[in-house]
Amino acid sequence: MEEKVVTVMKEERIKQIENYINENELCSLDHLCEVFNISKATLRRDLSTLEKSGSIRKVYGGVASNKKDAKELVPFMQREITHNEEKLHIGKLAAELVSDGETIYIDSGTTTLLMAEFIKNKNITVVTGNLNLINVLQEYPNINIIGVGGQLARGTNSFVGDLAVNTVLSLNISKAFMAATGASLDAGLTNTSPLETAIKKSAIAKSKKIYALIDSSKWGVVSLMTYANLNQITGIITNKAPRSKYSEYCNVHNIKLIY
Repeated sequence: MEEKVVTVMKEERIKQIENYINENELCSLDHLCEVFNISKATLRRDLSTLEKSGSIRKVYGGVASNKKDAKELVPFMQREITHNEEKLHIGKLAAELVSDGETIYIDSGTTTLLMAEFIKNKNITVVTGNLNLINVLQEYPNINIIGVGGQLARGTNSFVGDLAVNTVLSLNISKAFMAATGASLDAGLTNTSPLETAIKKSAIAKSKKIYALIDSSKWGVVSLMTYANLNQITGIITNKAPRSKYSEYCNVHNIKLIY
């Protein structure tokens, strides 16, 4: 009888873990251990069961959902090296749009992070929830940093939640430099996380000019949630000319296409 109860409890826990991963799409092992109050050894056994069923997959630093509607998520440091040369070029182009005295918003993301190298000598205020960016820029006293606060999303090293959203909504921002998982004519700029989508929308609402930083692999990709239509954007910074339908759309809607 006792063995049956233990089995039922284990099956229920595994189901709860599966649901949690599906809801959050990407989780670290340490975070799951904390949430479910179990040892890492127990967690690994549970995750092995879920992996065999095909509902989740192991990625560097944790596990990710295999939901059909979830864009493949890769932890921050692994994503940072993907298309790095193109992203570095995009970051440089974006930094050229920043002038001394401006207050700018820099979104969380690997491409936006690479702006740091090219803005470090400017006298500006940077608003961001990107923990990696804060760590880089804190060395430069000429840059005033406003961290948005909130809950730390470890998968992207960014702050999210109501506190972060309300902080952004209280500010007046000259230019926002936004990251996206995908960009398409129908769905616009898309993202995989509801929490990150909320703060992206707040930055769009409070910025005079909005620039999307997307490498060529993002064109035509549609992720889980839309945070902005393309016609809301001032400019798109990318590494090479997109297909003609995107160029024509940008021309018709007066969107600067920078590459």
